[in-house]
Amino acid sequence: MKKNRMNFFIILSLSLLLSSMGYVSMQNANAYSKINLRRISGINRYQTSIEVSKILGKKYRKIILANGNQYPDALSGGILVTEDSPLILTNGKTLTKDIKEAINNSYEVVILGGENSISSELENSIGKKTTRIAGKNRYETSIKIAESVNKDEVIIVSGEKFPDALSATSLSQKYSKPIVLTQSDIMPNTVDNFINTRNIKKATIIGGEKSVSKSIEKKIKSKVENVDRIAGSNRYDTSMKILKRFGNYDKLILASGEGFADALSSTSLVAKYKSPILLVNSNNQDEMKRNIEEATKNVKDVFLIGGMNSVSNNIEKTLYKNEKNKEFIDNRNSFTGTGSGGSKSEVSSISKSDVISETKLVEKSKTNPGGTNETNSGEVNTGSSGGNTQGENHDKQTIENIEDFHVVSIK
Repeated sequence: MKKNRMNFFIILSLSLLLSSMGYVSMQNANAYSKINLRRISGINRYQTSIEVSKILGKKYRKIILANGNQYPDALSGGILVTEDSPLILTNGKTLTKDIKEAINNSYEVVILGGENSISSELENSIGKKTTRIAGKNRYETSIKIAESVNKDEVIIVSGEKFPDALSATSLSQKYSKPIVLTQSDIMPNTVDNFINTRNIKKATIIGGEKSVSKSIEKKIKSKVENVDRIAGSNRYDTSMKILKRFGNYDKLILASGEGFADALSSTSLVAKYKSPILLVNSNNQDEMKRNIEEATKNVKDVFLIGGMNSVSNNIEKTLYKNEKNKEFIDNRNSFTGTGSGGSKSEVSSISKSDVISETKLVEKSKTNPGGTNETNSGEVNTGSSGGNTQGENHDKQTIENIEDFHVVSIK
């Protein structure tokens, strides 16, 4: 009896050792035998965009620079982001040390928006070749960006409400379609003229009629032969519907649907991996669980963008307790503050004891997330909390002595 018990503990110890070295291979309902979870965040939205950009490498062809306190220019400019030209967010007035370093490692900087978005003082401090793409307002800026890529298919989103528009980045990158902004009820003249003169063959409207009205859709249909609309019951349902249009993918990006900054920063990852963004929140757990389980059926890597106030522990636990993956390895690598993760991997958001005991984590309820056809679907200028200081401090306390920890066979 003692011998059998000793053999059991030896086998268990060897299994844990091998799993921590990445040598365990298992069969499950997923197409892959392991799911890698990676959280990327900084102390604020600007630093989060920097940390995401580091996944693209250390040298860049261009830096796409946008104001991180407003979403329209960064959203429209997502089409310009490539696997060697990341989107970096700034406060519009000054450059942080890390942004300066990224710029120094690039050949050119493309500034999105006018001087109210990115000041002339900031532009003059860049010290590199710069190109500014700007119109009189967000709608004209989106048209100028669309004109620069010269495509005959476009994506139409609201320039007044960000929730639905955030998920449009996935389709924009996947199919090289520029994003054109419109008012919810009135089509701006610049947009009207663009559609009239550019021989647009297809237009895809993102969001329900509270985002882009029926009258706008009717006007577009009078000018464009092929027009369709992707809309769900809320921003998260819309995000899922867009994901289903995306086609095959083995990487998934999760970002908060309650703010815009982290989802915008995710554009760099979308460009590199050609992978979709799925919007999530800490409320509506049943809906989030259904969406995540469906979205990760054939996924190898999941990126969590932002701190725990953006993508919470509840979301993370949904991933590793996915019933369709009764046995899998959870390689949980944190890129917090180190870009590519450096030489060590850290458990970014829950402690070893939490994982083993599966202690129930309780998240504070957040404000109504709004959505596609919801009353509170307007712009919330507070953006994301991409790795806020409080969340980061909690992370560092719980992971102090944990490195390269892998979870095996959690049901």
